[in-house]
This record gives sequence, C-alpha cells and structure tokens, in this order.
Amino acid sequence: MPVLDALAPVFLLILLGYLIRWRQFVAAGFWPAAEKLTYYIFFPALLLESMVNADLRIGDLMPLIAALAGGPGITAVLLLATRRLWIVDGPAFSSLFQGAIRPNTYVGLAAAASLFGPEGVTLAAVGIATVIPLVNVLAVIVVQRFGAGQDASPKQIAVGIASNPLIVSVLGGLVLNLAGVGLPPVLGPLLGILGDVSLPLGLLAVGAGLDFGAVRRGIGRVTAGSTLKLVLVPGVTAALCLAF
Repeated sequence: MPVLDALAPVFLLILLGYLIRWRQFVAAGFWPAAEKLTYYIFFPALLLESMVNADLRIGDLMPLIAALAGGPGITAVLLLATRRLWIVDGPAFSSLFQGAIRPNTYVGLAAAASLFGPEGVTLAAVGIATVIPLVNVLAVIVVQRFGAGQDASPKQIAVGIASNPLIVSVLGGLVLNLAGVGLPPVLGPLLGILGDVSLPLGLLAVGAGLDFGAVRRGIGRVTAGSTLKLVLVPGVTAALCLAF
C-alpha cells in the first residue's frame, strides 16, 4: 500500500497531462516549451541542489553504480546477440533497442522522490549520471550500425554527452559536494524553487506526449520493448544488487 500511495500521484499527473492535451486546454505549442524548460532549467536545478546537499560516500555508491549500469548493459548485449531472431528491419531494431534500455528519467525521479524523499532523489541522480552516458553511447552506436541515414562520430557522441544538462548538473553538484563547497544563500533557495517545478511539469509533459495510435500501430515491438525494459532490465539490476 505505501508503494501504491507513493506512485499513484505520479501516474495521475501523467494522465492529467494526457487529458489536458486531448482536451486542448492549452495551446499545442505549450508542450514543447514546457519540455525544454524542464530539461534545461528545472530538472538540472533539482539534480544540482540534490547532489550538493547529499551525504555522499563514493565507495559505498560503487555497487549501486555497477548494478544500475549492468541492467541496461547486459540487456543491450543480449539484444545484439539475438539480433537475427528479431524479425524487424534495421531502423525498427534500433528503435526497439532504445525502447528497451533508455530510462524515463522524469518518472524515475518522481517515483524515487515519492517513495524515499530527498535521499531517493540523490540516489536517482547518481543513477542518472551512470545510466544516461551509457545508454547514449550504446544507442548512437546501434543507430549508426542499423539505422537509416544516421551517422555520428566519436567526437559528436562525446560532445553530446558532455553537453547533456542532466549529466552536467549531476557532475557539477558532485564536484561541489566533494569539494565541501555549499550553495550560496540566494542560489540555494532559487534552485530549490526551480527544482520543485520540475517533476509535476515533467510528468504532465510525459502524459501530453502519449500517442496511443502509434502504440496500436506498432503493438508487437512496443510490447517487446516494454517487456525488456520493465522485466529484464529491472530483473538484472535487482539480481546485481543482491549479488553486491
């Protein structure tokens, strides 16, 4: 019951976002702007503040980092090893691959905050810094190999990861934390206010982006990707957590 109580508001916010878009309560142009603000300002503010104020012990975090990387990493290896068994063309396989290993960061952070409070947000931020670079590199490699008309050099991959605002904010907060440098009196509260906007607005945008028509058209691949993401990835991660 505590898990249901914590997660129900998350999914209700997603549903509300879908209903707002469906009823055209706000102009369609609102949603891309909301996503951009969340991705570049509100979300990074939340992550930066969480990392700076966290009680971090890097040695204790290493098993967590390894387990979180192992879930999508092992799933990616299994997908590539069974590539010929998936009866799809190259671009469809690259989409399936990304659907299986890419996390929904907004939903994950909101769930962590609801279930475990500030400590959960901090650990989720560590997970973001671990998983996002890994899945971005893997996804770009697979799209290069199997996608249509896609190409990216190692330099472009590195620049894309280094300029990711979520990664920059987590690593920046980690550096300030380890250096013992806190946030200035004005900046700290400002980041707190901005961060408070991130999760509700991000979840509303997730709901607004739902396209059930597209799900119906690709139900087989959507089901396969969702099963890998929601069963295999967390299963492997849980097994690694237990092993560590």
